[in-house]
Amino acid sequence: MIDPQNPRVLYAGVLLAGVYKTTDGGEHWEAVNNGINTRGFRSVSIVVINPRNTQRLYYTNGGGVYRTLDGGKTWARITNCPGDGIFGLFFHPVSNTLFVSVPSDRPSTSRGVYRLILLCQFLPCPNLLARTPTVVLCSEQFGCNTVVMSILCEIRIGRTRHSQKADQNDEVVLTDTEADCKLSGTLVGGTSFLDMEVSTQDREFLYALTGRPGSVYRSSDSGNTWDRIQNSCQAIATHPQSDLVAYCGDSLLRITNGGQTWETLSIIMFGQVGVIVVSPHDPDTIYVGGENLYMSKDGGRSWAERSNGLGVACLELKFNPADNTTLYLIEGYCRFARRLERLYLSSDSGSSWNPVIDKGLGLAFDADGTTLYRYFTSPPEIGRSRDNGKTWQWDRLPQTSLRLINVVAHSQRVGTVYAITESAPFAYLSADRGYSWRPSTGLSSRFLSGTLSTMLTRGLFFDHKSQLVYSVADADLARSDNGGMTWTSCSRDGLGYTAISNESRAAVDPRDENRLFLATLRIGVLMSQDGCKTWQSANTRLGNLFLIAIAIDLKNPDRVYAGTDGGACISSDGGKAWVQANQGLLSATVVYSIVVDPKDSRNVYAATPYGIFRLEAK
Repeated sequence: MIDPQNPRVLYAGVLLAGVYKTTDGGEHWEAVNNGINTRGFRSVSIVVINPRNTQRLYYTNGGGVYRTLDGGKTWARITNCPGDGIFGLFFHPVSNTLFVSVPSDRPSTSRGVYRLILLCQFLPCPNLLARTPTVVLCSEQFGCNTVVMSILCEIRIGRTRHSQKADQNDEVVLTDTEADCKLSGTLVGGTSFLDMEVSTQDREFLYALTGRPGSVYRSSDSGNTWDRIQNSCQAIATHPQSDLVAYCGDSLLRITNGGQTWETLSIIMFGQVGVIVVSPHDPDTIYVGGENLYMSKDGGRSWAERSNGLGVACLELKFNPADNTTLYLIEGYCRFARRLERLYLSSDSGSSWNPVIDKGLGLAFDADGTTLYRYFTSPPEIGRSRDNGKTWQWDRLPQTSLRLINVVAHSQRVGTVYAITESAPFAYLSADRGYSWRPSTGLSSRFLSGTLSTMLTRGLFFDHKSQLVYSVADADLARSDNGGMTWTSCSRDGLGYTAISNESRAAVDPRDENRLFLATLRIGVLMSQDGCKTWQSANTRLGNLFLIAIAIDLKNPDRVYAGTDGGACISSDGGKAWVQANQGLLSATVVYSIVVDPKDSRNVYAATPYGIFRLEAK
């Protein structure tokens, strides 16, 4: 989303990472999420701007609607909108209306397109209060944005504008409220929209997108009735010199004549596209966002990537336990539905990287120090490599109807592998490197308000001396005292969501199997000293409570590292207090992963949107 008053200011909604802002035209990005529950509904991340007051923006990640009045510095949730399951958000600048879309499979009383009418309350100058009462209004013509000078009080009533002079010392106060969301017209067949745009040529014309890919619908009466005009499109956007631009198939198209004429601007493979933005300052400047962000300055004929510092990818670092000079990097995307994750290898402590394999997800190391594991989601397959990833053997699990969401190898027991599934029994155990499997018992699926399922990700964390294993899912914790065959639930009081990454959301103290650190979203670091029965906050001077990763130094367990969406932090006293460690990270505000060399504590690495960094000893 481009600031219509400043072409170098842009906002981007990132799945599972909230809102990012750039003030240099996309060269560098920083997270601006204060007040947002970035976990949300996990399937959308949409930010829209009020063109009349560009400090005022609205955002949804599916789990409610948030508003900022200060350009993203702070956000507050609008409580009278649908609370979860939101799939679309659009601000209509003419009627000053925020459109909110919820899924068509919701109950009939709540599905469809909602309108949030923004009411303005103008408080006239103090010396005029006796003659002029407070006016609450929503003007279709003038909207709700007024420039009030210190010597001028404006009162807008309906379509009439009144002005009166006042003393320069008079204080003018302008506040606003939101009326209740009211059900508007739905699209054909009761479908909801993912995106909506208003024509720059005729403000009565609205265009809506119903899926990715989906159909493009047109309304000529401000959203009351709709008709379909195009299929197989992934994103749409307003164009200053035409009605619309759309990415359909592999083509960027321009739409004119109220949707009657379609012209191809360029044919290019962007992969999955989530958003298109055309600059209001220069119609030849177009941004396309999906798995990466691209920019064209020539109307779509050529493109350059502009993802530097933008948290669109989730990077996971891993040490080879048998060789501390070998690092692996898993490159994936912060997405609701996980796709293939490319695996990279560095044999020189991170100085250079080479691609290993595209097929599969994740990476696990067998305790034999040689065997690597990856997995494929559906059909469920496990891959093994015994030559640092050069060649792989893939075998399908006998439970072909299950969907794999993770594969974990026991850190101390050779050949012991766990297959984590999306449905019951949620975990299978193998003692022969994945050639045969036994189901575990005791794991369960839990739901939190405003989520689809908390079983979409799950990591396992091992004690280094016993058979204790902790299972940490999005909002569900359990422990096993017999190596993962049976499980009992842990306390969840006040936990909320754990961090995004399977492998970096928890850490076990090697000196004490009952001491566990947990990285959470919104409430920072939690610590249990009684085997996950109770939890205490460990956030003193942490600064940022949106945790993405946590790691512990096995040689010096009092030294704990935290990766946040505000950078890296270090604790030297077992989590009692933290200090920031962002110097040298090139202003990277997101730390996806931190790993500590299990053999040499001086080797600490962090993965960020700007690359891989090694901590310099001081």
